[in-house]
Amino acid sequence: MNVYHPVCQEPVLSPEQPAFQYSSHVSLQAPSGHMWGTYKMERRDGTSFDCKIPPFSLESKTDDNNPNNTFLGN
Repeated sequence: MNVYHPVCQEPVLSPEQPAFQYSSHVSLQAPSGHMWGTYKMERRDGTSFDCKIPPFSLESKTDDNNPNNTFLGN
């Protein structure tokens, strides 16, 4: 993942709002895959650090109208 602005937002985390959550999608060229990476976080004082995103699985959706439930690629 190399996402500069998640969903075009730059959330500010604080004790009152300690987390930020969003959803996204990706077009897979195979039935499954993996994604991992980092987010660059910036403190109010301008210093920054990388927040590691551990690997996680991705699975392609199947179509209920597809009788064999086969992969629906592009």
